[in-house]
Amino acid sequence: MIKNWLNKPYYFNPTLRYKLSVCVGFGFFIFLFVFIFEPFRMNNLKNDRFYYSLGYGFITFAVLIFTTVIAPFIFPKLFDNDKWILKKHLYYLLITVAFISCFNWYYNSIVQKGGELGILSFPRMIIYTLIIGFFPIIIYLFIDEKLSRSKRLKITKNLNNKINKRTKKNVQINVINIESDETKESISIDVNSIVYITSEKNYASFFIVNEKGNNLKEIVIRITLTSVLNQLNAYKNIVRCHKSYIINTNYIQSYSGNARGYSIKTNKTDFNIPVSRSFNKEKLESLISF
Repeated sequence: MIKNWLNKPYYFNPTLRYKLSVCVGFGFFIFLFVFIFEPFRMNNLKNDRFYYSLGYGFITFAVLIFTTVIAPFIFPKLFDNDKWILKKHLYYLLITVAFISCFNWYYNSIVQKGGELGILSFPRMIIYTLIIGFFPIIIYLFIDEKLSRSKRLKITKNLNNKINKRTKKNVQINVINIESDETKESISIDVNSIVYITSEKNYASFFIVNEKGNNLKEIVIRITLTSVLNQLNAYKNIVRCHKSYIINTNYIQSYSGNARGYSIKTNKTDFNIPVSRSFNKEKLESLISF
């Protein structure tokens, strides 16, 4: 049960504005906390308490700038939003706190060498940093998830209203051949009958409406989704919405969203199709404009 919880998707907000606000917010919180509550034996400090506290706030800000802004830019695959899960986010937070602890200890050892407070040991500095950082991290996780959920629910409500107002289009039979990547195998299929396509390894499963239009039929062929999309690139209503899914936008019935991400409900399936977390409001809206 815990394993499933840790493997749940977690939304890592990629916008620079959000990341900078988190960096400034945490830095300011740490500065205020240190200045007001005087940890690190600061009750013995007579002078320069403000600047000493400001140093800890700046360290927190600088480390967060590196871990939230610079590191994702240098290692984009490591911070792939579609692969970001709660377990990875907790590791990320622990590593960030460890970096802050190291710089806090170094800062304390440089500033207080021969000073009034004395140099704190490295293990004690880690413990202090973890204790101080625990509460803002918990508050951050709670607020972040609540805001993400509220924002997505609002967006999906507006999008669903637009879907309900969408006029139905008359579609004509349009049969094309989909050719396999590695074999001579091919399938003939009506593009407009495709509801969605999913993949596992090098095989793609086409789910199409049957002749009566009330059930889905599955056709499997050895081909990647990238190759499928290349062969269907002339059809704007065929869109890759996730690393493992291609969807026919004509069958979109509604959107749903929570703090983890968005999903699509079609009028032919009894489950929701996931949407890549790189899809913003504009991309989602474009899916229902075809």
